[in-house]
Amino acid sequence: MSFKRKTAVQTAPVELPKGVRLSPKDGRWITSSGSTSFDYYLLGGIPLRSLLVVEEDSTDYSSVLLKFFAAEGLLQDHAVWLGPSMGEPWFRQLPAENERAAKSESFSSGSSSSSNKGEQNRMKIAWRYENTSKTKVPAPDAIPPGFTHAFDLTKRLTISSKMMKSVSPSPLETGSNPFIPVLESLTKFLASLKPGTVCRLVLPSLLSPAFYSIRATNPQHFIRFIHSLSSLIKCTTSVHLICMCSVPSTLFSRDCEQVYWLESLASGVFSLHPFPITETVNGLATQPQGLFRIHKLPLPLPFTNTDNSSEAGDLSFTVSKRRFTIEPWVLPPLDEEQPQAKPSSNEKSQPSLKSIDF
Repeated sequence: MSFKRKTAVQTAPVELPKGVRLSPKDGRWITSSGSTSFDYYLLGGIPLRSLLVVEEDSTDYSSVLLKFFAAEGLLQDHAVWLGPSMGEPWFRQLPAENERAAKSESFSSGSSSSSNKGEQNRMKIAWRYENTSKTKVPAPDAIPPGFTHAFDLTKRLTISSKMMKSVSPSPLETGSNPFIPVLESLTKFLASLKPGTVCRLVLPSLLSPAFYSIRATNPQHFIRFIHSLSSLIKCTTSVHLICMCSVPSTLFSRDCEQVYWLESLASGVFSLHPFPITETVNGLATQPQGLFRIHKLPLPLPFTNTDNSSEAGDLSFTVSKRRFTIEPWVLPPLDEEQPQAKPSSNEKSQPSLKSIDF
């Protein structure tokens, strides 16, 4: 009886598309959202075949995330499909790449690690002020070169003819299904792409009356559209799809039927809650501009095994000219020596209690 030694079958390594890497959590393919801090809370990036929903009140901070998401895709040679919105002028508002910010960001993250060692030897202050200056950002060696880019909102991205992009028409105001032209535009664009291409779907101001008719916002038609979109994202094998959309929560709250089904089919759900007043110096925000809440994640958080984000704590966001920063929210320290208010003329005329002699 002869024995034959078993040899392992060697397979050729799979070549990842540009701007895609393996997730350190479970090995899934992920890509950058265009924001380094947002990628951190997504555990490295957005998994392919996922649908992200960003809800916001009356402001327009969510458009910055969508523009970073689309600009990152165009710089990575990804295809970008824009849903019903402004059309071609929306692409002219995308921010340009800022190479200086990327270099300075990597230098500051490297220097912060060395400065943290010196801070450990200092006297500890109150628990309320201990984490005021700490910002959660990934380590510089954890991000492969070329995986993400830094952007400048004051500059505009140059749109070339080689970039793969498409614009969807608006939904119909009549008919049995007002989203037929939108789905036909998407399927036609996907058929024109090469196999293995990464395609980013952008849906700004979903359900907004400015871009969607009253018939399109009907739960009967909108829920059918979301089911069709979700099946395309998860079941399309020739092209890798990712979708990010924003929803005005002032018009459609989380309790309504449309948003409920949208969150149920989405892979990640986030919400922005801006503060009414923010302090600015030379046009730049000196304090966080609002709260950033995570309701659902495509991957579990590193410190919990559930998809719930309650373990992540309170987060805040700050939008500047060059980045969208998400960091832990802490109360600002109170000044010990606060200037006393000057007494008015009426108060000066009245004698104080200490000056009255009995």
